[in-house]
Amino acid sequence: MQPIDIIIIILAIGTVVGTLAYSLWKKKQGKGGCGCGCDGCPSASFCASARNTQQTQQSKQNQQNKQTQQNNQAEEKTSQD
Repeated sequence: MQPIDIIIIILAIGTVVGTLAYSLWKKKQGKGGCGCGCDGCPSASFCASARNTQQTQQSKQNQQNKQTQQNNQAEEKTSQD
């Protein structure tokens, strides 16, 4: 094996490791691959930030539903009295 072969192998391994490290770093920051928001992105359903947004929206909707149910129960109690 010649020195040029060793250099090429080291560069290839470095490129793969660097790419993986960069993608993990971006994922930890909650950003997508392109660095832009999820609006208009065809892959938004696969994006971690999109899932977080959906979970937040579902949580808010659940809270609103609980509040509505509590209000309805309170109205029923007052109308029965």
